[in-house]
Amino acid sequence: MATQKELAKRQELLERIMVVFNRDGFARLTMNDLIKVMGVSRRTAYKYFTSKEDVLHAAVRSYLDYIEQLDLPQLTGDDASFYRQLQMLFDQSLTLARTISDQFLQDLRMTDDADYRNLQDALAQQQNQAVTYYEAGVERGFFQQREWPVIILQDRVMIRSLIERQFLLRNNLNLKTVLLDYFEMKKAQLLMPTYITTVNDQPVRLIIEYFVNEYNRTFL
Repeated sequence: MATQKELAKRQELLERIMVVFNRDGFARLTMNDLIKVMGVSRRTAYKYFTSKEDVLHAAVRSYLDYIEQLDLPQLTGDDASFYRQLQMLFDQSLTLARTISDQFLQDLRMTDDADYRNLQDALAQQQNQAVTYYEAGVERGFFQQREWPVIILQDRVMIRSLIERQFLLRNNLNLKTVLLDYFEMKKAQLLMPTYITTVNDQPVRLIIEYFVNEYNRTFL
């Protein structure tokens, strides 16, 4: 049985690889490529992972664990508490966009259908929880009625596009400003007009600042 130290080291190596998986996909990568990314000897790499497929399964398992541990939106409480759940869902959308790219999903679909279906099922469950929250917001007069699958798809497509490095560079855009503007647009789209100017957005500003710092640390 692996020790806590060995498990921690395995996770550290895996996280290095997952950055590359998210950025470039994995279809063209070999085990030798992954060993270079890990920055360890061949012997050390094979101590923790037996093959490229082993690395891939471990990455998917890590994604599944993260999704399963996400906080569920709370449907009760006062308006301030209820609004914080929207900010929490936005935080989750940012993290998922940064860690599970379309390129990774596309490669996974072509390589391992079982892992792909498991990951898509987990993502769908998270999205269903968001729909339940939005519908509760309509019932309490907090949200306008929208087609919620479209709103969720919008977040997925828009956030992934907005954080794409080439898009930001090509248009000379600041990631923090872009995300703040997108959240303002999302507020106008979802909230009843009487709430738009009364809610506290300091938490989401902190969420975006943390996300930008992690993004810069990971991708730049």
